[in-house]
Amino acid sequence: MNQIAGGTGCGFRVSNKQDPCTVGIDLCAKFIPLRKFSESTQRSDSPSWKNPSDIPKNVLVGFVDAEGQGDRDTTYDARIACPVLLAAQSVIFNWKDSLQKDRMLNLLGVMCRAAKSVQVGEGDYEQGMKQQPPFGHLHIVFRDWNFDGDVSEVTAQLLDLEQSSSEDAARRNEVRKVLAMAFQSIQIWLLPPPADRCSDLAKVLNTNMLSAQFIGQVDSLRESLVDQLSTDRLWGGKHKITGPSLAKLMPLVTEALNQNAVVLPRSAYDSMVHEEATALRVETEADLSTRLEQVLSEALSVAIPEKCDGDAFSRADFFEAQLKDNLAALCDGVTTSFEYSLTGITDDATLLKTQLELLFQAKKKDLEAAYEKFYRVSWWPLQQQGVREALDHIQTEVSNALPLPNAKLTYLFDGGVQVLVDRITTNAKKVDGLTDLEIENSLQNLRDSSLLRFNQLSAMNDEAEVVRREDQQAVTENACAALEQRMAAEASALLPAPLSRARGKTLFGAVKGRLTTALRDASLSTSEERVEAMIGELHGRFQAQFEVLAKEAAKAGAVALTSFMKEELLVLEQKFADVLYPKTQCDESILTDLTVELQELRDDVAQRVTRQAGEWQLESSTLADHLSRVDHTVAELRSILQDKLEETQDESEKIRLAVEEADRVAQIEAMRLAQ
Repeated sequence: MNQIAGGTGCGFRVSNKQDPCTVGIDLCAKFIPLRKFSESTQRSDSPSWKNPSDIPKNVLVGFVDAEGQGDRDTTYDARIACPVLLAAQSVIFNWKDSLQKDRMLNLLGVMCRAAKSVQVGEGDYEQGMKQQPPFGHLHIVFRDWNFDGDVSEVTAQLLDLEQSSSEDAARRNEVRKVLAMAFQSIQIWLLPPPADRCSDLAKVLNTNMLSAQFIGQVDSLRESLVDQLSTDRLWGGKHKITGPSLAKLMPLVTEALNQNAVVLPRSAYDSMVHEEATALRVETEADLSTRLEQVLSEALSVAIPEKCDGDAFSRADFFEAQLKDNLAALCDGVTTSFEYSLTGITDDATLLKTQLELLFQAKKKDLEAAYEKFYRVSWWPLQQQGVREALDHIQTEVSNALPLPNAKLTYLFDGGVQVLVDRITTNAKKVDGLTDLEIENSLQNLRDSSLLRFNQLSAMNDEAEVVRREDQQAVTENACAALEQRMAAEASALLPAPLSRARGKTLFGAVKGRLTTALRDASLSTSEERVEAMIGELHGRFQAQFEVLAKEAAKAGAVALTSFMKEELLVLEQKFADVLYPKTQCDESILTDLTVELQELRDDVAQRVTRQAGEWQLESSTLADHLSRVDHTVAELRSILQDKLEETQDESEKIRLAVEEADRVAQIEAMRLAQ
């Protein structure tokens, strides 16, 4: 048992001597939570492994050791074992020897004797056991098993009915039948010697001396116990056993056994419930009487306006509930407490409810008289005070919500006042002797005070609306300024290229989202119509800013393009001077060829200027102006080429004529000399 309990064990004494260590019943003072009990055994590879979440967490495992059987007569043994067998979910029969079915069945017969002392169903004990076994699960444990045969063979020899007509076989079969009916299940365990060395068996063993095979078998036994202990143990097959219920049931069982009477679990349980219910009822009556007097005293001495600071309605309702609902409030509270105390025993509280109803009826007349006085002296003045407080609260709540549309302001305020009118009209009916004039005066006071407060709220609402619109406009102006600043910053970084419309729309969308969220915030509570107007204002500012930035970008682009074009023209003129102009000195150069080359240079410049204008997204008119300036420069260069070519041609003609004249003179001189 100590090994099964795990850890430091149960504390039961152990001995290798012949004399028993336990006399009567030894109840271990140590109770172990079932989950902890399972931890020393649980292995995920075990066939009977249980998920820890499937093991009840509120179950405690207790351990009981019984006096060894056979030392006294069977009547004594059965009387000792019966209470434990009724309470235990799992029972271990320890046998330290070979299979001796005659001796073992004689000892197990004590449990049969105990079973015959219990009546759990209708008819005789045998019929009752067939309906519901009185005991839990029986584990027959063979200690120091070192013999031939396995579990199935030992089970068959010990528990299977013998096919023999002898008197001894009939006696053994009778024990087997009763055991099968008395227990929910019976299982055989063959535990090997606990220590590997024979010399250790004569000692008081500790955990370190135990063999692995023995520990494994004990763990398997514990796994089976965990599985069984995970289900509730039912007393008489009906009621779940708890610690408190066992404390009350055991004296009833032992009393029946000591009188040699048959134990009737269900009858014992009913007697226990009746006795406990009677005791609780007596205690409840005294407690209820005291609490009723306290409620009455508080209603008359405490529930007065002078002692109630604020929330008069709640105070009045509280005190009224203490009187008006005394049957419901006190009865429900006491009954709930009483039923909770009986949850471990029974779910039937009919007797208690009936007795409480009688108690309430006896107190009813006194409460009604005090209740009438309470309404007139305390409760009605509290209602008047509550009306004044409620008006203050309504005014405060509405003022905190300002500004509001006029229709909503009227709806909220008038709705709250109407609730007060209905409350006065309804509550006046509860006060006996209250005149119609008194009721009308209360209502008129409410109307006058309400009108004054509403006029104050209307003036405050107008002022708040002006402030809110100013706040809305300020939020919108900040959003517009932020958008303009962001657009200006990004446009400046892009110059001379302009800010793209797609990027502008992205910036507008981001600011629009933040502005919409801010306007719809509870602090501004902007209407959807005004939100759209504010967004429209933001869009107008966006369009204007975009146009301004576009013009600035166009202006900057034109200046940059002019500078770029000048640089390109300088390059063109340099190429003209270096390449084209020298060609005019050659006779073979003609104007057409040079003009074509000049046009190619012009086209290169025009292409680069056009490409740059496209990158800066300049207007076509600006590009045309700059290209015209390029064409003008090229035209001037073409004119220079033409003038130079003509000059070169004139010089060539003069030289040709001079040569011809020299040739002619030479010919004349030659002819003269020849003559």
